Amino acid sequence: MLLLLANSLGLADAASLTDSGSLAFDATSTDATTLAFDAWAAHHRRAYATPAERNLRRAAFEANLAALDALSARSPLASYAPDAFADYTADELRSLRGGASE
Repeated sequence: MLLLLANSLGLADAASLTDSGSLAFDATSTDATTLAFDAWAAHHRRAYATPAERNLRRAAFEANLAALDALSARSPLASYAPDAFADYTADELRSLRGGASE
């Protein structure tokens, strides 16, 4: 189903299903990142109150995708994909862990 969502949004080349069933994205272009965010938001049923909030969440999503790409480069045998918290900022994620550093 996730791949069908990705394909319907034109993400056939930018998304794939991981072994764990998560939707993984290739965020090498702005268009792919926009499509990835749209697909991710639809999958996680995200609705934002204002365009400004959507822009903030998209920027956080992009930063988190970049972090996942960096992790993938360091650990090519590992599998990383955006989860339900992919639109959270670093500060929000830190507060979820009780203020613990990464």
